[in-house]
Amino acid sequence: MALYFKDISNGYIKVSKTIESHGKRNLTTPKTLSSNRLVAIDKKLEKDLLKLKAIYINKGIEYNDNLFIFGGNKPIYPSTINRRKLEACKKSNRNLIN
Repeated sequence: MALYFKDISNGYIKVSKTIESHGKRNLTTPKTLSSNRLVAIDKKLEKDLLKLKAIYINKGIEYNDNLFIFGGNKPIYPSTINRRKLEACKKSNRNLIN
């Protein structure tokens, strides 16, 4: 949830922050040093993420270095992620085991 578009570079996403959710959501560093990492992504995903950035900009969201990949100006809420996951499972007629 804490990924910025600026974290995408040359086939990698740089993971160097996390979001704490204790009442108010705060951007922090990961708990362990090994959580800071580069994650390889394929060209298709990189292209799709750049298309998503264009969609945000076309919707009038001004691009800046702090534009979140998932959410735009604000990071997406965990409850939104869970709700969309459940909706997708219903569409595919699958049950989720939590």
